Order: sequence, then structure tokens, then C-alpha cells
Amino acid sequence: MDNNQRSKSDPNEQLRLDATRRVVAKEKFRNHLLTYLAVVGLQVAVWLAILLSSGEALYFWPIWVAFGWGIGLFFEYQQAYAPSQPTASEHEQAVEQEMRRMSSNC
Repeated sequence: MDNNQRSKSDPNEQLRLDATRRVVAKEKFRNHLLTYLAVVGLQVAVWLAILLSSGEALYFWPIWVAFGWGIGLFFEYQQAYAPSQPTASEHEQAVEQEMRRMSSNC
């Protein structure tokens, strides 16, 4: 029996697979966030050291890295924490329910 047939016959197995993917996505996001904070923090520290040693107001260049990388981080957050898409069986149930509703209105 292949995975597709098994997942159709056992909804708990599909739920477990979805939950496992979600946990992995959350772990990846957490690791990515920590790396982001460390790198951006280091860049701000370098910028601050240059600012203090020169005594002049300098352009805040770390914002470009923080902003660009932050966009990717935002999408990774969405993948990890946003509500999941309905499964195929949930979609089919919704379609059948809508068909019953439409036929009762005729």
C-alpha cells in the first residue's frame, strides 16, 4: 500500500503528517529568526562602533540587510504559524455540503 492510499484510509495519519510538517516549519523559523537577530545585531554593533569612533552622524546601512532579510523571514513565519490550508477530505466535505445546500434551495 502506498502512502497516498494509506493517508486516504487513515485521517489520523494525515493529521500526524501535517502536524509533523508544521513542527518542522516552526523549528526552522525559530532557528532562522535567531540567526537573523545575531547577524543584524552584529551589523548594528559594527555600525555603532564606526559611529562612535568617527564622531559623525553616519547613514544607517544595516537597515537594508534587516529589511531584505526580514521580508523572507516574514514569509517563513507565515508558513509556520498561519492557519493551515484545508485538506483534500475537508475540501470534499465542504463541496458536498455546498451541493446539498444548493439543491435544497432549488
